Amino acid sequence: MSEPVEKSENIPDASAGKGVPNGGNSAKTQEDFDLATIYVSDAQYNRNIYFDTSPQAVRLYLLYNHWVFKVLLYFFILVNLSLAVFEEPALVSLPTWVRWLTLLDTRTKC
Repeated sequence: MSEPVEKSENIPDASAGKGVPNGGNSAKTQEDFDLATIYVSDAQYNRNIYFDTSPQAVRLYLLYNHWVFKVLLYFFILVNLSLAVFEEPALVSLPTWVRWLTLLDTRTKC
């Protein structure tokens, strides 16, 4: 029979954990990568926002800055602004060209 192979555990010595911010564990977690992603993105887009760095706050920050929510935000802004053009006014029933002339006339007098 062959001799059993000794299992050597890869245990670092006491000096290996010094300087590692997460308590001596050099393995990075997903939260660490998400936080680094936020810091790089904020630096890239010149945002200087102080936020909580807890895992839940990081997940909410990533969700808030997701591209789908930005598209939805711009879509609803466009719908809201389009109501000013296409919706009938509630009080005064003037033709549209009169309202536009009034708007242009007030801007030229300022």
